[in-house]
Amino acid sequence: SNSTFISDGTGHGLVVTGTAADIALTNITWTGFAASDGSTGNEAIYVNTSAGSMTITISGGTVPSVRTAAGVTVNKINAVTVKVTAKDANTLATIESARVLLEADSVATGTHTGANNAATLTDSTKSFTTNALVNYRIYNTTDGSDGLITANTATTVTATLAGGTDNDWDTSDAYIIVGRPARNPVSITSVTTTATVTHKNHGLASGVSVAIRGATEQEYNGIFTISNVTTNTYDYTMSADPAGSAATGSPTSTAVVLNGTTNASGIIQTTTFNFLISQPVTGKARKATTGTKYKGGILTGTITSTGLDTTVLLIPDE
Repeated sequence: SNSTFISDGTGHGLVVTGTAADIALTNITWTGFAASDGSTGNEAIYVNTSAGSMTITISGGTVPSVRTAAGVTVNKINAVTVKVTAKDANTLATIESARVLLEADSVATGTHTGANNAATLTDSTKSFTTNALVNYRIYNTTDGSDGLITANTATTVTATLAGGTDNDWDTSDAYIIVGRPARNPVSITSVTTTATVTHKNHGLASGVSVAIRGATEQEYNGIFTISNVTTNTYDYTMSADPAGSAATGSPTSTAVVLNGTTNASGIIQTTTFNFLISQPVTGKARKATTGTKYKGGILTGTITSTGLDTTVLLIPDE
C-alpha cells in the first residue's frame, strides 16, 4: 500500500514466488518499468510460480506490467465506476427509465498506405501522438492477424502480427486499433441455441456482455452475456435456433459497458469496470415508453483511471 517503485533500467519491482495467490495493490505507483506485459525482464511484477492462477486487484496508483512464468495465469482487476446520467435538455431534470447503451469504441481505424510486406503499419493520413498507442491491440482485418502495439510515431504503428494469412502489411490492408473489442470481425458457429464466437485475443471475461451485429441470420445478432471464455473464443445463448450451423454475412463483436435503464435519479452505472488502459466509448440514450418521451441522444467519452461520469441531454419527443 501507498508506495512507489522506480526502475533503475532493468529488473522487476516485485517478484512473486512459491504458490500463486491473490494480492491487492493499493495506491502503488510504478515508474520506468516496461509499459506492457511481456518477458523483457523489466516488467513491474514477475509472477515466477510453477503453476496456478492469481488475481492482482489494483486500487489507485498505476497499472503494473506483468511477466509470468510458463503455465501461470494472472488476471489484473482495476475496478472503476462508469456512470451515465440522463437529463431533460430543456429543464435539466433527471429522467427515470431512459434506455442507455454504452459500448467500447475503436481508438483508430484506417488502411495501410505503405509498401507491401511491411512489418510496420504506415497510415500517412494520421497524426498520432508518439507512443500513445502502446498496449492497445491492432487488428489487420484484411489478413486476419493481430498484435499488441509496442511503439508508434505520428504515422506508423509497430506491432508483431500473428495468426493471419500474411502477418504483415500490404498496401490498402484495413486495420482497427482497440482496447476492448469494438466492431471486431468474428466468426460464429452454433449448436442449437448455443453460439460459439471465434475472436482472437479478445481480452474479455465471462459474465460481460457483447453486441453481435452483421450476421445474416438474425438469431445471432443482439446483446448477449458471454460464458466459457478462452483466449480466442466465448459462448452465448441465442433466443432461437438459427438456420444452419454457422453465421453468414459479416458478423462483428463489440464490448458492452452499460445496457439498461436509468433509476429514479436518472442514473445507470457500474462500479466494476476493469480499467487497464484508457477506453473510448460511444452510445445512445432514449425514452420511448411511459411518461414523457424523449428523442435519442448520443453519448461519447473515454473511460480513464478515474472512471467516467457523463451526462446525456435528451430532447422531448413532441
